[in-house]
Amino acid sequence: MNRSNKPTGPCPVKNALDIVGDRWSLLIVRDALDGVRRFGGFQSNLGIARNLLTTRLRRLVEHAILAVVPASDGSRYHEYTLTDDGKKLHAVIAALHEWGENRLGGLDADGGTDSSSKGPREGRGRRTSTGGRLR
Repeated sequence: MNRSNKPTGPCPVKNALDIVGDRWSLLIVRDALDGVRRFGGFQSNLGIARNLLTTRLRRLVEHAILAVVPASDGSRYHEYTLTDDGKKLHAVIAALHEWGENRLGGLDADGGTDSSSKGPREGRGRRTSTGGRLR
């Protein structure tokens, strides 16, 4: 992944992947679309190491995909919210979700059948890992 803040060439796909092309960044965006806002929420949902999560969140903030805001409950903590550019990644996440659903159906990560699955598109709707509905 390119660590520069500047585009490295004329290809917009490559430039976008330099920012959000790793697994964790896309999963963070997915969870943010589903309403996760705090570091601990991302960490517990994703099972990601603290150092990796810190690096990915910092990068997403640097590239204005996420913004750091004071906690909504008034505590001393802060939260991460999607910027307008971050919200535009919804289409990417939804397309990946649909592709995965059509390609893999109800398979879990090990290739077995997920007992909660009813197969692709059968009475399930499009949902995120935390059960939220993709719109």
